[in-house]
Amino acid sequence: MKPVRIILLYMFFIMLSVINAYAAEVLVDDFDSLSPEWAFSYTGYATALEYTMTNGQLVATDVITSYTTTHPQETTVNSVVLLSQSFETQSGDFTLTADFSWDNLGDLAALPKLYFFLDDIGTYFGYNDAWIADVGSAYLRAGLHSNNYLENQLGLTGSAHIELTRVDGTLAYSWNDTILYTWYNDGSFDDIKIGFNFKDLYHSGYGIYTSFGVISLDQLSITNPYAAVPEPFSIVMLIMGLIGIKLNKKLRI
Repeated sequence: MKPVRIILLYMFFIMLSVINAYAAEVLVDDFDSLSPEWAFSYTGYATALEYTMTNGQLVATDVITSYTTTHPQETTVNSVVLLSQSFETQSGDFTLTADFSWDNLGDLAALPKLYFFLDDIGTYFGYNDAWIADVGSAYLRAGLHSNNYLENQLGLTGSAHIELTRVDGTLAYSWNDTILYTWYNDGSFDDIKIGFNFKDLYHSGYGIYTSFGVISLDQLSITNPYAAVPEPFSIVMLIMGLIGIKLNKKLRI
């Protein structure tokens, strides 16, 4: 094979690799810093998220609220800080992964919660510490289905690698590589929300107030092997093909 042909073939495979790598990424965040792509919003009495960016993690230590729990009876108020990010509409296969940890700081009354919301397909999931006498669970809501998996088994401290995958419309929710639930939904979505939820509670029977604890988010990614190839790469591939044809004709003369 002529040297020019070898060079062109080599360049072709390099460009093909770059295209495939780019096309697979819809959203990738390692939380080395907080990207300005994330937009904050608040529900309930939430006014702010107390957090730091530490060792490549978003470390949330409190959900600040405007509510004061001073009543001498049981009162529950849910307040959520949401981080939202939009992207191109996803309608086919995808894989969502997240790595995070939690720490109740040795206190059962700490109720840290971390959810990931795909509202367009009626799905949210994540870590749920629901009650002051219990420890956490792996939560999932998928349409009308709602369940706490591994209920009261996850300890006052721990970590998780979670995955939500869709292949040909079938979704599977996994916690530390164990599939917890599968269902069908072929709908499209174009954003994700990360929810830091605080249940502000005074329990008269226990005589205690709740706290948030600590949630550390290490990474979040959404990949889609069928994402559209960016137009600049298509143009480069066309130019390379034309150059190859031209050189090939000259070499034959």
